[in-house]
Amino acid sequence: MSPFDDPFSETIIRSARDGIAGHYINCSANPYDLRPAANIIVGAAAKMRADLADDVPLVILIGETHNISAHLELQHLVAATFHDQGTVFAQAMERPSNTLAHMMTEAMGLDVSRGEGYYDSLIPFDPRGTASLAASIVCMHPEWAPVAEKNFNAFLYHNDIPTIFNDAARDFSLNHAMLDMTDPLVQAGALIYTRDDEYVADAISSSGMAVRNWVMAKRGLAFMQGHHVNVMVQNIGAHHLLGCRSDGFGYAESLSALYQKNGAAVLPVFLASSDMAGGVGIIPNAGRADLTRGVLIEGLAPDIFCDPDYDGEDRDKYNYQDGAEQAFITEKLHRESGHLLQFFDIAVHKDEYEEIAIRHCIDVEKAYHTTRNKLTP
Repeated sequence: MSPFDDPFSETIIRSARDGIAGHYINCSANPYDLRPAANIIVGAAAKMRADLADDVPLVILIGETHNISAHLELQHLVAATFHDQGTVFAQAMERPSNTLAHMMTEAMGLDVSRGEGYYDSLIPFDPRGTASLAASIVCMHPEWAPVAEKNFNAFLYHNDIPTIFNDAARDFSLNHAMLDMTDPLVQAGALIYTRDDEYVADAISSSGMAVRNWVMAKRGLAFMQGHHVNVMVQNIGAHHLLGCRSDGFGYAESLSALYQKNGAAVLPVFLASSDMAGGVGIIPNAGRADLTRGVLIEGLAPDIFCDPDYDGEDRDKYNYQDGAEQAFITEKLHRESGHLLQFFDIAVHKDEYEEIAIRHCIDVEKAYHTTRNKLTP
């Protein structure tokens, strides 16, 4: 039986290592040591990049489970390894492209809104993502693995890694789960993927996911071209990577397929979780071929964390105790990974980070209004 035949068979999922992926590692012997997994990703990317023409962009798609801190800190280590090796690369994050304008308006009182709940993408005025990263460190409140996400963003900020939040814009007048149908790229994607039986503005419907993937590929490749880089790491949830059978997300509309359709080479990296919904069995049949040249990683530490204010129905399954995630990162992940990663103590240096974020965001606001004034008759 193929390991893809039954997506919810734990035995089959755990036997999926044979012949499924081009590169495989099971980290369960020491699930807190991120180095073996990072080495496999970096090595596979280096080999793939060497085999490509210089003008072909390589996108390393890392499909995570959002609430697993080890998945984010692994991406932190991948980025740190590239940086230490002198690799010129960009980073893309699965965050709405109008997140910066939302944070500037709601948290800082700056004027970059088109009306209540509607915000433009400020990417042209924040070309390296510097303000987006600085603001996210102090203004964003991630529901899942919040300390790990902010620590990763702080690394990207302090090392001046070109970064883009390239997910589809959200309608913040409703909630972050609804797409902003006034955004030009969202509109263009919706014309392609709207289905009669679905509400395309729903960000987690199959058509909404397709629009989001289409937007991420378009924005991601434009960002690479604008920064003259031919390597980019894209952070995404695993369901975006190759599709998801259980949720009805097809491979043709996956991020792997759409980046390739737009001319990129893709290295898919699937970070499997112990949850059956996060195993390789979710991958649609059509997505199997991509993983045979990609990376499958199993056995990383499964500890899940949420923000203390998270009020979802599943709150009780998370660890949300004050200081628990920070201790997990520093005392387990960083220690067992040879202390190769830095922990940025944002709480201790809160005032400094706030000053930095406000400074960057005021510069963005000035550039935004200067451009708008030039366009106003």
